[in-house]
Amino acid sequence: MQFEVAGLQHLEPGQLYVVVSNHLSNLDPMVHLAALPVPLRFLAMRELFDVPLLGAALRRIGMIEVDRQDPDGSGIARGAARALKQGVNVLVYPEGETSHDGSLNRFRLGAFTIAIDHGIPVLPVMTHGTREIWAPGSNAIRKGVVRLSIQPPILTHELSRSDAIALRDSAYAAIAAASGKPL
Repeated sequence: MQFEVAGLQHLEPGQLYVVVSNHLSNLDPMVHLAALPVPLRFLAMRELFDVPLLGAALRRIGMIEVDRQDPDGSGIARGAARALKQGVNVLVYPEGETSHDGSLNRFRLGAFTIAIDHGIPVLPVMTHGTREIWAPGSNAIRKGVVRLSIQPPILTHELSRSDAIALRDSAYAAIAAASGKPL
């Protein structure tokens, strides 16, 4: 697999981000960890932490557990705060799951409230090609090229939680525009 990463000039050294990306495949987190030149912790569903070896590895490297039974998201907020305090960027797939058909689905608000609460920029990233390499539901992994397009960060230092919807919509628009598909 090859990576093509555009927009690296948008990364400011030493700046923390809440990185948000579309979610096409289970390959996405591995691609982002390998291709983005910043330390990352990503949100992973609680069920993955129950998988032998994988769960232990996710915990060991500090990934953030998402429990769908936690209605207020307090566990996610604590995990994100811990990562940011350690100087590590937080990667969120705001669609909440892989896209069923490759289209960009509606974003949830969690990533954007985290960014606002910590006063750090949102970094939109468009991911393309992972679905063709490892399609959801398939065990076959193919050769291919993954393209990441890093968009300009969206600042949050002057925002309050009441701005979360507008922030979410701005990040969605940036990723949709980078995909070349209409909103």
